[in-house]
Amino acid sequence: MTLEEITAVALDHMEQGDYAAAIKLLEQGCKQFSEDDDLLVLYAEALGANGAEDKAIALLEQRLKKNGPSTEILFALGDEYFAKQRYAQAVECYRQMLSEADAAAEANVRIGLVQIAEQGCEKAEEYFHKALQIDENCLAAANSLGDLFFESGHLQQAKNWYQRAMEIDPQDAEAYANMADVLYEQQEQDSAEQHARQALELDERCAPAWLTLGYLHMDADEVEEACDCFERFLALETSPIAADLIVEVGAVLKGLKGD
Repeated sequence: MTLEEITAVALDHMEQGDYAAAIKLLEQGCKQFSEDDDLLVLYAEALGANGAEDKAIALLEQRLKKNGPSTEILFALGDEYFAKQRYAQAVECYRQMLSEADAAAEANVRIGLVQIAEQGCEKAEEYFHKALQIDENCLAAANSLGDLFFESGHLQQAKNWYQRAMEIDPQDAEAYANMADVLYEQQEQDSAEQHARQALELDERCAPAWLTLGYLHMDADEVEEACDCFERFLALETSPIAADLIVEVGAVLKGLKGD
């Protein structure tokens, strides 16, 4: 198989949730194309998603030591450290990208996300605004600012930032899912469902959209449909920032099933 074929098939496996098949293929691919950073990053991502973060970290650290810093490896390694709650090491990886013109905005966003996980929201906003100063169309910063305002209860400001994210990239499923969440909180159920389903049309693995649909079904006493949505959310959501939410949704699902 060519590099492009390996990547395409592995991504398809991952989109279907078959990480074991993706890992097997990517392990073979990394032996065949041993110097390709993008393939190694995809392999590490599959390992991390399958619960093998330590192995992913070891592979990325080995590549970093061998070839020196690269944007792809540093971001990937930072993300794996983040997933393991090794926050200082994650930030160190991201900080190395602050001097790179094409990576600085995203690096600021990720440092902000670490701040949320480690210390709460107080310092994170500064990093998201820095990202937007570097790149006014930084999608991740717009979505992250929306999340900050949403969590603090400032729904209109959150809505404004999610609208901005949708303007930056009309194909971004996360922005539609985030908007659905705000609309649900504002008791605009029909519009919330419309945005959630739009998010899933763009990306059927968009975890927040499944969560909102779950609550909409639960409110309508559609227990079977709600359970299916909550199960899909729990299968897809892996962010360290969402740890408390995952526990909460698990409890809701358990209650619905009568366990």
